[in-house]
Amino acid sequence: MIIQDEITDYAVTLYAFLPNDHGFQLPVIKKENWSTRITYKKGNIAIEIELDFRELSVLLSVLRLDDGNLPSGYYLSSGKKSRIYLLLLISEKKWDVDITTQSILKSRVSRVNRDTNYFKERLEQNRIILQDCVKKIIDLGENIFI
Repeated sequence: MIIQDEITDYAVTLYAFLPNDHGFQLPVIKKENWSTRITYKKGNIAIEIELDFRELSVLLSVLRLDDGNLPSGYYLSSGKKSRIYLLLLISEKKWDVDITTQSILKSRVSRVNRDTNYFKERLEQNRIILQDCVKKIIDLGENIFI
């Protein structure tokens, strides 16, 4: 799927600040028929960018790793919470982030009006939010899940 490769390459380039500036490992990329997960690991946490090519949507999550490995379940792993969506984390922690961008990300756009440019814009908007709070994520580490 050409669009899948194009968007995945774009995302890896856009989020290169994670390994370059914050010491995350180079991304682990897992492609499936209609989605791709790009995961950046650091210590006992990871940041995952989930690209859904059916819905043309982007979802960022923070993951708790199991001894450096990706969790075995989507929400739970070894009986512990293993994932929190970035926007939910920001809301729960009451972190100060770019409010305009956060509002845009929370808005819904009809599937009919989504295209490759929309996909790229969502990646860019998520990057702005992540850049605002990545140091807090690193500082908290797996304590995010407590």
